[in-house]
Amino acid sequence: TFAHTSIGRTVSRTGLMLKRQLWIWPIIAFVVLATVGYFIKSSIQRTMEDNLANQLVTLRDIERAMVEKWFAVQEANAGSIATDPEVRKLIAELLAAQMPGHDGYEQLPSTKALAAIRAQLDNEFQSGMQAHQFVGYVVLDREQRVVAAKTEGLIGQSIPEHERFLARIIEGESSVSTPFESMVPLKDRDGKLRSGLPTMFACVPVRDENLRVIAVLGMRIRPDREFTEIMHRGKFGATGETYAIDKNAVLISNSRFDQELRDLRLIPNDDSAASIL
Repeated sequence: TFAHTSIGRTVSRTGLMLKRQLWIWPIIAFVVLATVGYFIKSSIQRTMEDNLANQLVTLRDIERAMVEKWFAVQEANAGSIATDPEVRKLIAELLAAQMPGHDGYEQLPSTKALAAIRAQLDNEFQSGMQAHQFVGYVVLDREQRVVAAKTEGLIGQSIPEHERFLARIIEGESSVSTPFESMVPLKDRDGKLRSGLPTMFACVPVRDENLRVIAVLGMRIRPDREFTEIMHRGKFGATGETYAIDKNAVLISNSRFDQELRDLRLIPNDDSAASIL
C-alpha cells in the first residue's frame, strides 16, 4: 500500500513532525502569504502601469490632434493673407525691383521706392494680423533672403538654420515652425525689447499669376499664447502636466513653475525669464 512506500513513509513522518513541532506553522503561513502577496502585488502593479500607459497614450493622441488642428488653422490663416491679390501684387513688385537688370549689372532700385512698397505691404498685412492674432511677418525670396519684415533688422538676412524647413515651403508646402530663439530683439508681452525671445512662424508659399512659387510668407506667432495653452490643457490627475520637447531635448512649451525654476536657479532669476527654450 501507499503507506508502506518510501514516499508514504516520508509523508507520514512529515505529518507527525508538524503535529509535534507547532512552531513551524507560523513560518509556513508566512511563506505562503508572502508568496501570494508577491503575486498579487505584481498583478496590481502591472495593472496600474498598463492603465497609466493607456492614459498617457490617449493623452498624447489628443494633444497631437489638437496641435495638428491648430497648425492647420494657422496655415489656413496665413494662406488667406498670402492669396490676397494686393499682397501678391506688392510682393511681386518688391521682388522685381531687386532683380538684376537686363544689361547684366545689378539694378540699384531707389531706397525710397523699396520703402514705399514695403510700407504698402505692411499696411495690407495689418488687418489679417489683427484678425488672426499674428504679431509679425517676414517675406523671403526663393534664395531664402528676407526682402520684407515687420522687424526691419531682418531685411537682407538669410536664416541658414531653417534652410530645410524653408525649402519645403518653396516647393509648395505650408507648415508651422516649432518655437525657436528670434534672431533680432523683439517686444515681449510687456512691450520691452528682448533678444532671443521665443518665436514661431506659420509659413506658406506666395504664388504668381501662373501659380509658380515666387516667395515665402511667414506670419509670426507668439508660442507662449495658444501653443503653450494647448499643452497646459493636457492634464491628468492632480499634478499631471504635458510639455512639448523638440528633437534636441529643448523645452518648446512653457512651464507653470517658472518662479520655482528661478528659485532653483535653473533659469535666470529675472521676471522676464521663462522656461520655454
